[in-house]
Amino acid sequence: MSALIELESIARSFIVDDAELKILTDINLRVEAGQHIAIVGRSGTGKSTLLNIIGMLDTPSSGEYRFNGSSVNRLVRLPVPKYADADLGSFSNPSTSSTG
Repeated sequence: MSALIELESIARSFIVDDAELKILTDINLRVEAGQHIAIVGRSGTGKSTLLNIIGMLDTPSSGEYRFNGSSVNRLVRLPVPKYADADLGSFSNPSTSSTG
C-alpha cells in the first residue's frame, strides 16, 4: 500500500539576481494516512516552501512528489484535484495565526 504523501529527493530553488538560491535540497518524507506530523525549524529554513509543495500550491524544482500513489509534480497551476481537498486536510502556522 502506498503512503498518502511521498517525497523523494525534493529540491526547490529560485533564481535571484542571476544566482541560484537553494531553499530545499534532497528532502525525503513519507506520511501514512491518519499519521500526524509537525514540520519545525528556524525562520528561513524552507518550512513554508515545503508546505506549499505538499499542499500543491508550488512544484519542486526536482524530485518526485506522489499523493496517494499518483505523481502530482505537474498538477500545480491546474485546479487542485478534488481528492486533495478531502484527503490532505489543512495546514496552520501558529506564528502567523491570530488569537482572539
